Amino acid sequence: MLRKDATNIGRMDQRIIIQEPITTRSPSGEAVNTWAAKHVLWASISEMPGTEKLANDKNTAVENTFFVTRYVAGITTKMRISYDNEIYNIRSIQREHRTKYLTFKTTRHE
Repeated sequence: MLRKDATNIGRMDQRIIIQEPITTRSPSGEAVNTWAAKHVLWASISEMPGTEKLANDKNTAVENTFFVTRYVAGITTKMRISYDNEIYNIRSIQREHRTKYLTFKTTRHE
């Protein structure tokens, strides 16, 4: 559950980068998939209890994190968040107070 004050603008004190997938060409003309910065935003962050799941015959920790930012149009679940040298996959996006804030539910795999 998010903190009640998560949408308090004073709590949005962490810089995050919203990245979008892009395809570029290598010098040999081959398509290369990569990520590019789309938005740099201030956010509040709430970490939730994680889980473990089996992947490739080993246990993998999955961390659930919520990021709350001011509203920005055009962000989708195909994008991801870079924060503190870690990558968070966006699982869902919820608009709060119509178009005032966005809440991103994300996962990070260790």
